[in-house]
Amino acid sequence: MFKFKNFLYICCLFIFSFSAWSQKVNQANPNEMIKGISVNLFSKIKSNQVQIKSNPNTLKNIVRTELLPYVNVTYSAYKALGPKLRQTTKEERKRYVNAFSNYLVTQFAQILTQYNKQKVKIINSPVPSNKSITKVLAVISDANSPKINIYFVLRWNPKFKKWEAFDMIAEGISLISTKQNEWSGLIRNKGINGLIQFLNSQAKANIKLTKK
Repeated sequence: MFKFKNFLYICCLFIFSFSAWSQKVNQANPNEMIKGISVNLFSKIKSNQVQIKSNPNTLKNIVRTELLPYVNVTYSAYKALGPKLRQTTKEERKRYVNAFSNYLVTQFAQILTQYNKQKVKIINSPVPSNKSITKVLAVISDANSPKINIYFVLRWNPKFKKWEAFDMIAEGISLISTKQNEWSGLIRNKGINGLIQFLNSQAKANIKLTKK
């Protein structure tokens, strides 16, 4: 099965594929938004290499400031919980979203250590004027592997009038759907508190630099 870390690894390949100077992220345009996030994240990582080598957990802070603000964490977390969301209390949902957010930060930070100069091309799509959901396609190529198509799924936030990421699809499989399937058994056996405990435990892991 296409695992969660595969999703994040592919996402990070895309992030690292653009130039390394900082720019303002344009959340009014899905294509420019994804490019802008990529540029800024890579720029921050490149300029903090000394700190990262000394303390790899620095990557968590970078992900939290350069990537997470453009993800609708609450919407993504709720979608990942699926129908079981209705079985939770307001207080449980608050703790779950916080745990989900920290979990994503750690997962992305660890995967960012694995990039090895793969090539990625973004396919610009028309900006929808009457839809609240859209996708941005990236094609990832490696000399030793077949091409991979990945769609970044974004949702229009009418309150703040901006696009926000909440899912990605690789090999036809949704990250959100994958999480629903993976966590359903845990929730069934241990409830939402068991899932929160699992996410918090995973989020506390220290980042380990990968040899390239």
